Amino acid sequence: MRLTDISVRALPLPTKGQKTHWDDTLQSFGCRVSQGGTKSFVVQHGAERRMITIGRYPIISLADARDEAKRLLAEMTLGKHRPRSVRWDEAKDLYLAACEEKNRKRTVDDYRRLLEKYFAFKRQQLVDIASDDIERKLQNIKAPAERNHALVAVKVFLGWCQKPPRRFIAHNPCEGMVPTKRNARKRILTDPELAAIYSTALEGTDTFSHIVAVDDQLEFSGKLHREIGFAQRIARRQRVARRQRNDLGAPGGEEWVVRD
Repeated sequence: MRLTDISVRALPLPTKGQKTHWDDTLQSFGCRVSQGGTKSFVVQHGAERRMITIGRYPIISLADARDEAKRLLAEMTLGKHRPRSVRWDEAKDLYLAACEEKNRKRTVDDYRRLLEKYFAFKRQQLVDIASDDIERKLQNIKAPAERNHALVAVKVFLGWCQKPPRRFIAHNPCEGMVPTKRNARKRILTDPELAAIYSTALEGTDTFSHIVAVDDQLEFSGKLHREIGFAQRIARRQRVARRQRNDLGAPGGEEWVVRD
């Protein structure tokens, strides 16, 4: 079929998995549709029929995607674009090794935990992993905060894979993905609830648990400082009142009462 803006918008959703609709006007260029409704422009090249994801529709327009497909096909035909074939685990190990040279151990451990726990692509070729694959992994993470942390970790990792001199992938499949919006809390936690969270966070070994523990410490410290400040203000008022009583004397010998 000939891909147009109208036909792309009207592409039907497959009952399961993914289906690619190829463009009649540009060979090896098409639009892949997932059962969840995601539409991504792709280009296929070589005897191995390697698929490259250009970007998601409508973040990338049909015209821009077709131009990018022409550029990629020309470069690959001329031999200018030959990314090294790398498996997910190999790229992940290289990335974590690079992180160890410039990041703290706790940060690297958190990257490793998120990538290995939620994105177990293992020996799969990096270039074969598409946006839909990443999204399915993210959808399996129930906690919004953890899902957002995982998205940041995999997005940064794949961005590293895309940059020179590596260029393991032509495009980051996480392009256009945004963190999950979290609902504002409806009430303030009580002191016993904060204490329970703090106790649980202290037992955790990941970076997020340490952040929660420090945050709870600051929350408790803030409350304590506010209470101390209030007590200090009351004491100051009482000292001023006593000083005035000693200087002027209470009328009729009555005792002065200081009210908060």
